[in-house]
Amino acid sequence: MKRFYAIAAAAALACTLFCGCSRKKTGKADSTAQTDPVLTTAAESIPELSSDADNENLPDERDFKPAEGSYVYDNAKILSKEEVSACNNYAEWLYENYLINTAVVTTDSLDDKAPYDYAADAYNKIYEGKGSGLLLLINNDTNIDILYKTGSCNTFISAEDSDLALYWATKEIVAGDYKSAVLRMLKLAENCPQHIFDNAGIFSIEQINALEAVFSSYENEVSLLATNNPSEIPNEDILRSYYDRRYKDSKGYMLMLDAYSKSLIAFSEEPLPDSFEAALKKANESVKKGDYQGAVKAAADAIK
Repeated sequence: MKRFYAIAAAAALACTLFCGCSRKKTGKADSTAQTDPVLTTAAESIPELSSDADNENLPDERDFKPAEGSYVYDNAKILSKEEVSACNNYAEWLYENYLINTAVVTTDSLDDKAPYDYAADAYNKIYEGKGSGLLLLINNDTNIDILYKTGSCNTFISAEDSDLALYWATKEIVAGDYKSAVLRMLKLAENCPQHIFDNAGIFSIEQINALEAVFSSYENEVSLLATNNPSEIPNEDILRSYYDRRYKDSKGYMLMLDAYSKSLIAFSEEPLPDSFEAALKKANESVKKGDYQGAVKAAADAIK
């Protein structure tokens, strides 16, 4: 029996779908989706590539520290203890270094939900629907697996990259190599910026790329969290939680731009330059005028 995966418009679904016939039973994409997926075999959609090209899309071999959190929910019990650990460690590395809310969920039952809805509900349960995220659902019920993306992941992980990763992940799942399939899909998160974390879609891709290039050139480690915070949680508390996550084992400076209050603040465990207070005040004047990019660059330049 051939294994299939479904290709759907990411802009419409905010996710990528793939399915297969190798595990329990065949499935059909949910008809309620905004864009009907096209079921196709891997061989029909993407030319055969060499094993070298295959391996290039796996995470680099490196020693990730043991994760303190849990990011793998293996309800279907398809991963060994060692495989869960390897995937969990890499997921936490992405969670901290790219500020991507990562998760892997496996299941034998969708509880009568559509695959996409099951994945979305899982993300909402784990992360309260917040932030930029990447959740992989391996679905042994209808065999339609979901790569659910939000925020920066939906912006910076292209359909082409998703399709190529899914092509290889499909083959790996057929072969029972779930670990490689999981790591391959999670590695897509490395397409996202490492300094500009726009969880609210405030900046265009061009603006983010320009700011990322500038921040990457600084001598000091500087990053930006862009958000829209209508909640009662103070911006200072939100910024501190993200700072502790991003710079858990390193030193740096983090700015936070809140489009809701039209304000820009900063935090660091390191001393801020004497001139930074005046620079931040001037930057906030630009924020009030709607010049977010100029404001962020001016403030960051003062601590570069």
